[in-house]
Amino acid sequence: MKTYLLPLFLFLATFVSMTFFTYMPLADGFLYASTLMGILVAHELGHYLMCRRYHVPASLPLFLPAPKTLFGTLGAIIRMDPNVPDRRVLFDIAVAGPLAGAVLAIPALLFGLTVSTVVQVPEKASTFGDSLLIAGLVHLVFGALPPGYDVLLHPVAFAGWVGLFVTSLNLMPISQLDGGHVLYALAPRRAATLYRLALLSLVILCFAVNPGFLLLALLLVLFRLQHPPTRNDLLGLDRTRLVVAALVGVLFVLTFIPNPVQLGASPLQDLLDLLAP
Repeated sequence: MKTYLLPLFLFLATFVSMTFFTYMPLADGFLYASTLMGILVAHELGHYLMCRRYHVPASLPLFLPAPKTLFGTLGAIIRMDPNVPDRRVLFDIAVAGPLAGAVLAIPALLFGLTVSTVVQVPEKASTFGDSLLIAGLVHLVFGALPPGYDVLLHPVAFAGWVGLFVTSLNLMPISQLDGGHVLYALAPRRAATLYRLALLSLVILCFAVNPGFLLLALLLVLFRLQHPPTRNDLLGLDRTRLVVAALVGVLFVLTFIPNPVQLGASPLQDLLDLLAP
C-alpha cells in the first residue's frame, strides 16, 4: 500500500497545482488540468505498462507539481531498472510513452482550437510559438490569420499545446530522455557521440533563438551521456520497429517548437493576458 501513497499524493498535488495555481480562472484551470493530466497519464502509463509487459521493474508515474508557474507542472517521471533485456525492449518502452501521449494531445488541441478565438495581438506582446503540426492545425481550423492576429487558446487547446511540447522535449535524442533511449536502440555504438551533438545543438538553440532552453540543457548535462547497455545489445531492431522509429522521428520534427514562448516588452503581464478568459 505504501508504494501507492507517494504517486497518488503527487498526482493529486499536480492536479491541484494546475487547477488552482496557474494564471487561469478556476473553471479554465480545471479544464486545463483535466486535459493535460489525461495526456501526461497516457504518456507515463505507456512506459509503465510496457515495462510490465516485459517484466522490467519500474515505479508508478511520479508527477511533479509546480505551483505559480505557467504550466503548473514539471511533467512526470518513472524510475525504471536500467538492466533491460535487449534493444527491442528498450525501444518499445521508450516509444510507448510519446505515442500514447500524442494520441490524446493532438485531438485535444484540435478540439480546443475549434472553441478558441482569434484576437488582435499588440505589436510587442508575448505569444506562444508554433510547431509545424500546431501551425498546420491552426491553419486547418482558422485559415490564414491576418497580420497582427493570433489564436487565444481555449484551456483544452492550451493543454494540447503543452502536451505536444512535452512530447517533443521527451523525444530529444539525448541521454535518458525517451529520444535518447530510441537512439541507443537504433545505434548503440554511435549513441554517445550523437548525444553530444544533440546537446550542442540545444545549447546553440539557447543562444540563437530562446534562452529558455538553457535550464533544460544544464539538467541534461548532469545526466550520463553514456547510455547503460542492455543485456543483449547484439539484437537489433526489426523492420516494423525501424518503421515506428521513422514515424517517431517525424513526430519529433512536427512537434518541436524552437521558440515556445516569444516574450514581449512586458512578459509577465502579456502571458497573463494570453491566458485571460
